[in-house]
Amino acid sequence: MSGVLVTGATSFLGSHVVRRLNDRGVRPRVLELRDSDRRPLEQLDVEEAEGHLEDPAVVEAACAGVDTVLHTAFRVRMGGGARTVEEMRRVNVLGSERLLTAAAANGVRTAVVTSSALAIGVNRRPEALDESADPAEHAFPLPYAVLRGDAERASLALARPGFTVVAVCPSFTLGPDDPVGAPANGLVRALLTGRVRVRIPVGGFGCLDVRDFAAGMLLAAERGVSGRRYLLSGDNVTADGFLEQVAAIGGVDPPRLRAPVALLHAAVAVAGLVSRLRRKELPVAPEVLQLLGRYAWYDTTLARTELGWSPRPLTRTLEDTTAWLRAAGSQPHRSGRGARS
Repeated sequence: MSGVLVTGATSFLGSHVVRRLNDRGVRPRVLELRDSDRRPLEQLDVEEAEGHLEDPAVVEAACAGVDTVLHTAFRVRMGGGARTVEEMRRVNVLGSERLLTAAAANGVRTAVVTSSALAIGVNRRPEALDESADPAEHAFPLPYAVLRGDAERASLALARPGFTVVAVCPSFTLGPDDPVGAPANGLVRALLTGRVRVRIPVGGFGCLDVRDFAAGMLLAAERGVSGRRYLLSGDNVTADGFLEQVAAIGGVDPPRLRAPVALLHAAVAVAGLVSRLRRKELPVAPEVLQLLGRYAWYDTTLARTELGWSPRPLTRTLEDTTAWLRAAGSQPHRSGRGARS
């Protein structure tokens, strides 16, 4: 990779991709969304493009003189209202098409697009899904997941001879050095500080270290087969197992109470009614309830065999994440039993 453009370098995923490039001695060009907080770039060695990713002229200029595009800039919203869906479609789907079209026109040879494991689906059985999962059986209808899948398909459709396009699909991603407060890290922080009072009856999910995501992104650029998607995920755990691991590593008591499924459905229904009365969108789409009792577990054989990718164990990720959160100022609530430094 003689010249690299990274979009979304201010994000959790994108910042680690840049860190990985910097470790290799590569100083990438970076391009951000319109409203991105640029402060995380101060910790990275980058060439910052003028303007923002939503300006077609800026995108054209940013693609000039690079041979690889690593696309991690996406709008992440868990709501499902019309305005939210339209915004995500404009930025994630149409924005990806615009970027890759400009990249191909400017002679870029390889583009890697970040999708999501949720775009592949979730399982009603405790069995891992791979890239060939049947969407009719396993599709997860949360608008965010649907649109990530739409962006992935639109991007892969632009592949052609001389222009390789690959997608990577990360699972629930956590890890240290988080400039934005990723949801998985927020869950770990809440557990450490005693703010998680009940267990949510989600079956399970795959966990991914952000540093392994960055490694997989670069391997996909170097070795990925054009037009192909690669799942990136580490240990598959039950939701209860994840809570127990975090509690054991953090030296805190895990929550004991379990939220009744009926109560969760009722809470979402009430929140929906209140939102309609106030003429505001729900912050979380009701479709998220379809995760209850289901398994977001993934089989990463394809990435391991074709890319030579290998993730670290979840225990190590949780140890590093816990240490980083504490050093960054998230002092956990310590229980009387099992506490350790």
